[in-house]
Amino acid sequence: MTVFASEIGTPRGRTYQTMFGPGVSRLSQALPIALASGAHRDLDFRVASVPAFALSGQILGLADAAGHAAFLKLFKADDDATYMAEVSVAEAWSTSSGVFSFPKIPSGAYMVDARVNDLYWSRHEVIVGNQDVENLAVQLQPTLSLSGRTIWEGASRSPEGSTLLRPMAVMSDTGPLSPQELADIQLRRSPPLVELLDLALTRADLHSTGGRIQLSPDGTFVMEGLHPGRFIVSDGHLNGWFLKSARINGREATEAPVDITSDSTGAVLTFSRVVGTVRGLVQTSTGAPDIYSMVVLFAPDPRLWPGMYAVNWRHVMKDGCDTAGRFSFQDVQPGDYYLHAIGPEESARLDEDMLKMLAASAVRVHVTGDQTVIQTLRR
Repeated sequence: MTVFASEIGTPRGRTYQTMFGPGVSRLSQALPIALASGAHRDLDFRVASVPAFALSGQILGLADAAGHAAFLKLFKADDDATYMAEVSVAEAWSTSSGVFSFPKIPSGAYMVDARVNDLYWSRHEVIVGNQDVENLAVQLQPTLSLSGRTIWEGASRSPEGSTLLRPMAVMSDTGPLSPQELADIQLRRSPPLVELLDLALTRADLHSTGGRIQLSPDGTFVMEGLHPGRFIVSDGHLNGWFLKSARINGREATEAPVDITSDSTGAVLTFSRVVGTVRGLVQTSTGAPDIYSMVVLFAPDPRLWPGMYAVNWRHVMKDGCDTAGRFSFQDVQPGDYYLHAIGPEESARLDEDMLKMLAASAVRVHVTGDQTVIQTLRR
């Protein structure tokens, strides 16, 4: 990669725009680059220096955060919200008293994101024009929590004991528990240890994930460290159990975003062991294995497509082919799906328009519980 700068050794007071490709200053406009194994491709960037300005201010509320410093990220506010949180253009730490500074940034619209140990947060939009921005006040506020109960279909009560324990993650005061110690726990039927439940709760506007769920012995849970916004539950699993439904504030959060603007209680997560598998082979027009394809498995209902939300959630999944052209989707929820093989360039932009185009020529498959669907695709 070669970078051509119009001003080498720029003087103090000038800087360069963050670039996401040749002539591309917004991440949402960047295009994927396909590279085969062993391939080489030259990529040239031409950049020019621009006037630099300082953005500085004060974090308010650090006293409530026990005096911890805040970590700040600066994002381009004029970029597509789906991509905004992927790459920051600048990062900084505040002092323990809350003073922060971004000393050299180009003019533009920015989002200042400040966080303190997932306990406090703030997001502030600011426009940097043709002069420094000073004394920006950023007020911290506590993060939110989500709590509720779990339902385990087919079980008389919540899984307990060693059923819930992952040997790699279980610790005692003296270190990891041995297999024998785990067996003893099951035999004694002692109160189960608190388990961490993997749940992907994704912000619909910033493409970031909330904290992990702490599952208590009685099947109740608490997720902490959430920032106010619209959330969708994209995945959830625990040792062979898979998320079937997530009711938050009375709405199904696996199908559409749910607003969480204050501490939320009464959520219900339903888990099931009834899932299927979709696997198969992708071939070229000559019948040879296509090792460069990506395969997309997605719901026929456009309302369940990601839109501005995260790709690779429960209703839109993708998998790359191995060296034999094989693909596999595990833990697929029962239902109808479209299946389509695409190229690597297309896989980077699985938006609603792309899915509509793929749906017109996709193979339709039906998945039932504990079933394996085998399908050969051509591209």
